[in-house]
Amino acid sequence: MNTNFSVLLDKSTQFNEEKVKILDKLVHLFYNSPQNLNMNEANQILTELQQDPDFWFNADLILEHSKDNNTKFIALKSLEATIQNRWKIMPKDQKDAIKSYVVNMIVDLGAKLADSSYHSLISKADSILVEIIKQEWGNGMEGFIKDIVDSSKKNQDICENSLYLLKMLSEEIFDYSKHSMSSTQTRELKESMQKDFQMIFDLCHFVIKSYLDNSSQVRLSLIEGCLETLYAFLSWIPLAYIFMTELIDNLIQLFEHKDLKNQSLKCLIEIVILPVGDGNDDETSQIKEKIFKLYTSFIYKLGNFVPYDISLAQERGKMEKNNAQNLGMFDEFC
Repeated sequence: MNTNFSVLLDKSTQFNEEKVKILDKLVHLFYNSPQNLNMNEANQILTELQQDPDFWFNADLILEHSKDNNTKFIALKSLEATIQNRWKIMPKDQKDAIKSYVVNMIVDLGAKLADSSYHSLISKADSILVEIIKQEWGNGMEGFIKDIVDSSKKNQDICENSLYLLKMLSEEIFDYSKHSMSSTQTRELKESMQKDFQMIFDLCHFVIKSYLDNSSQVRLSLIEGCLETLYAFLSWIPLAYIFMTELIDNLIQLFEHKDLKNQSLKCLIEIVILPVGDGNDDETSQIKEKIFKLYTSFIYKLGNFVPYDISLAQERGKMEKNNAQNLGMFDEFC
């Protein structure tokens, strides 16, 4: 029996669970069995749905009842477009409801991170929250870091996604924000992030120490994600977190783990190129002494992996010939 997919565009009837089933069928056929569809009609229906300025109202219903992740992704895209284009004219109660819904959705989806079929949904949900944060900072979003960090304690899936979300936010603020945020928004978000960084640092420190204490109990992707997140923050966090803690020693220990060499080396290189000033005060002197110890300790560790008589020029030539991804890191280190 043929399904009448055009009913999805009929606004005279409520968008309900039955319509979600019809949408699921259309999307499934569109992506998996296009030969069984009138593709022109299907493409037109899906395009009109996504262009409908009110379609996002159905996002929660679709996300709750859909059995197809591609359908859910369409709903999230509609919600994201609405936030990007209409957020400033939305009433406050509507904004508050969306904020609460998105945060809870990320926690729920984050628990499914081990299932690769959910990765695109989780990534889209994360980007939606970052978009809300950029637009709403100063209007009740300041406590979100605590909420995200607290939720990370539930399991490794949620923790890994929380770290990815924090990495995305750091990149948005410090790398890409000039086109999407005002200078005042950017400054306020930076200041608040610096103030709340203790919680982020504690989370990273907890993951790193857990891995060093018993690597078999911490998923490799989690410690890798932790190091990537740490790297995203290193260029702007207060120097005390780097030089007055165990962080450098822990990174040198992680460098000895074969699966973490690249990520830990990236962090160490970022640390040694940080500007520390030319002052002679006690703190600056301690930082310079710590950098010197980092160099000597790292060179000692490096001797366990690299022969002392190796030609760095020849090794660089080999990397360049093979288009090695880490050529830039090699140059920075040398």
